[in-house]
Amino acid sequence: MARLKRRSFSGRAAVFKSLADILCGPGADLESFMNIIEAGVWRTQLEKAGAIPEAITSIAACIAFAQASTDDAFGAAIDQVMEALNNYRPALKAETAAREAAEKAAIAEFRKTFDVLFFQYGVSSTCFPSELYFKLQEEPYRSQFVRVYHTIPSILGLRKTFRLKPPVWRELTAARDAAWAAAQQRWRECINAAKMPEHLGITRHEFYRWRANGRLPVTFYTTFQKWGKELESTRHHPDDIAHITPELIAAWRDADKRA
Repeated sequence: MARLKRRSFSGRAAVFKSLADILCGPGADLESFMNIIEAGVWRTQLEKAGAIPEAITSIAACIAFAQASTDDAFGAAIDQVMEALNNYRPALKAETAAREAAEKAAIAEFRKTFDVLFFQYGVSSTCFPSELYFKLQEEPYRSQFVRVYHTIPSILGLRKTFRLKPPVWRELTAARDAAWAAAQQRWRECINAAKMPEHLGITRHEFYRWRANGRLPVTFYTTFQKWGKELESTRHHPDDIAHITPELIAAWRDADKRA
């Protein structure tokens, strides 16, 4: 898409700030807004999000404004922007209210879940079991905790949220560090993806196919840089693949032939 002619936002910043909030989210600056307009990706993003047609009309009018070559065209484009924006605002307000209501209801349900969970584990300033700490690091608990308490369930976050006493959070720190050490040891024991075909006595094609369909369990996912791209690979712990015997591999091959 050709680069648009930049016009001054002077006197009309409020109009374009509203459009920027629609497309880029609350707090977006006008420069970012115009960059997205120029990239030509705004229509796809709005359509993916199921945005109402008036939003797309607003952005189309904004492009007309940016490309206006004469004062008359400039004035007409501004009128289009204002009309489209005025049509969109009521729907935007209703959409925002519905979204906020849904979020409020979801957070209320999450809070109920945590209230029950914390009661079951006897959570207080003098008690926070390490088992619960590790549970909160997993999804969906982690993201739900953030939405309810506005902090991640790290040891620092839990200290502030529950006013944990020093002996409690120090015990959690020790448990976390021990878990990290165990995970690092488990990582070192893993077999990387490149060596898995030889380890199991299978072809590389079989390895990739069976890993993709879930037959070969993955212990860790890892990324690396190659040829200027970020690629993903896997590591497999011997304990996780110990059940994969020559007999099982033969059965998989037979099943693949029949498929």
